[in-house]
Amino acid sequence: MRFKAHAVNGTHIDLRDPKNLEWLYQHSAGLRKQAVDCLEQKRKLLFLQGHDYLKAKDLVEAAALQYGISGTEYCQLMRQDSYWGGGPEIVALCNVLQRPIHVYELFVKNKQFVLRRMACFGSPKFDRNRALHILSADSRFPDLPPGKQLASGNHFLAMFPVETQKKQRLRGGDSDSPLSEEINQSRTVKKSWFKALTWLPNFLSFSED
Repeated sequence: MRFKAHAVNGTHIDLRDPKNLEWLYQHSAGLRKQAVDCLEQKRKLLFLQGHDYLKAKDLVEAAALQYGISGTEYCQLMRQDSYWGGGPEIVALCNVLQRPIHVYELFVKNKQFVLRRMACFGSPKFDRNRALHILSADSRFPDLPPGKQLASGNHFLAMFPVETQKKQRLRGGDSDSPLSEEINQSRTVKKSWFKALTWLPNFLSFSED
């Protein structure tokens, strides 16, 4: 699948308009609140992918442990827009929005960047709804040569499928989206979702539409 880090067909809002920036900030803040509200439901069973579930309490405590803080402190920090979120918040939003969220990373093949899918959060449970796609990348991408990127992404980019002539079914609700051979051949998803959960790059601004 070819992706662009912006929408096509005029669906991307004009960020030069202050009103749109304010809308984006408010909408992002609302999604952040929904994600943290979900994570604070300690007994809530969150769907990950495949046949895997995890209690919200266990997910939060695993993330908090990385920083030597309690789960309560972690959630308090995540409510502040100056703190970045990552894996736990992706899982929470996946369950709140009931939409699959596919996470990709940069991979170099034949001296070119390709995408490798790491996780399909929410699949197959939420496959009836269209999937969201995000790339965990070096914040300098695409303005750096292949092979010079950080080993782990430090920035999230929203990706929007671009139609091509060759079509294949994309697992995760996008029956109309073509899937590239590079991504299709990456079948390490089941083992790599935990890696995706340990990220804490910048917080997400997904649209519910």
